[in-house]
Amino acid sequence: MEDYRRVGVAIDFSPCSRKALEWTVNNIVRKGDHLILVTVLREGHYEEGEAQLWQATGSPLIPLIEFTEPHTMKKYGVNPDPETLDIVATASRQKEVILKFTVIMSTLGFTVHRTRFELLFAFLILFDVEQIRCSPFRNCNIYILTMQITVLLKIFWGDAREKICESVESIPLECLVIGNRGLGKIKRAIMGSVSNYVVNNATCPITVVKIHD
Repeated sequence: MEDYRRVGVAIDFSPCSRKALEWTVNNIVRKGDHLILVTVLREGHYEEGEAQLWQATGSPLIPLIEFTEPHTMKKYGVNPDPETLDIVATASRQKEVILKFTVIMSTLGFTVHRTRFELLFAFLILFDVEQIRCSPFRNCNIYILTMQITVLLKIFWGDAREKICESVESIPLECLVIGNRGLGKIKRAIMGSVSNYVVNNATCPITVVKIHD
């Protein structure tokens, strides 16, 4: 059984979607989650042999290391903006470090149970491993377990409203965040609202982050 969540964010690399992404990172995503950016293009950019499969199911899940490379993204017809890449790169570096240790205070000549030093070591979590090893407590046996946020990109081609809803089930997603530009009634009537459609048709919890241009 998987012990991580798949948290989706609808992305079109606009200021609105960047705000939704920032909100997701700050308020929903926790350590160990898979943060999946869902983007939809109107026209397909793919090789001939992949056209039929990708048009129906979207691209494979693309890891962060690949979608930060312009050459790779050119294959898909996607051009991520630097601000979005910076947000996800920062999120992926955030780690929860769990220290498990047996403390042997050689200078005092006795062994101290781990729980006695949990509070003493709590502040050391703020520092990196090298600092801990170079500290007066370097005689400790330290085991490090890190849990990172995994960032992935999924590309679909077609109608944004329909494909975002499809992504919920095809990936699948536990929840989805989408930005809303706060269009007026007339513009909303003419252009339609992707977020409204997704809220009414997606099969997972949806959070709408309202952004006023």
